[in-house]
Parts: sequence; structure tokens; C-alpha cells
Amino acid sequence: MSWSESTYQEESLAAHLLERLSQNPKVALFYLALLPQFMNAHDPNPLKHLIALGVIGNMVGIATSITYVFLAARMTSALRRNQAISYWLTKTMGALFVGLGLKLATEKI
Repeated sequence: MSWSESTYQEESLAAHLLERLSQNPKVALFYLALLPQFMNAHDPNPLKHLIALGVIGNMVGIATSITYVFLAARMTSALRRNQAISYWLTKTMGALFVGLGLKLATEKI
């Protein structure tokens, strides 16, 4: 890869990141507000540690999300095996949606 290709890729990445941040800056603002609290003010390389803390936070979030997915899949398969629970869950959700529809229909615009 030549220098110009590398520079082009870096500029493209920076433009993509700036575009994503302009659409939803809440996550970046959260990390910028939270992570500096866990850093040493006299650190010679704060950017490296800031990025490491961000990566650790994201890895914990990914692990938590994967755990929720596996637990939800197990619960779903257990509920589908039991016909009585499935029957009452379907009836309850139907009643809930009918109730929400009636509430929506009676509200003023």
C-alpha cells in the first residue's frame, strides 16, 4: 500500500467517524465524560489509556449483550415447549394489544 492509499483510507475513516458522531453524539459524549475520571492527570500517553478504557467498556457491553441473547433464547425455547404457558401468553399479549389499540383510538389528536 502506498502512502497516498494509506492517507486516503485514514481520511475516509475519519470522515465516516465524524459522520456517525454528527448523527448520534450521545455515546461519544458519554465516553468523553466518563472515562477521564479513571485516568491519571500526569499520564504521559493519555490517549492510549483512553482508547484502552473505551475498548474494555465495549467488550463488557458485548459480553453482556451476548449473555442476554443466550438467556432469552433458552427462555423462549422453554416457553414454547410448554403449551399451557404458550396459550396464556398468547391470550395475554392479544388482550394487551387490544387494550392499547382502544386507548389509542380514544385519545384526542
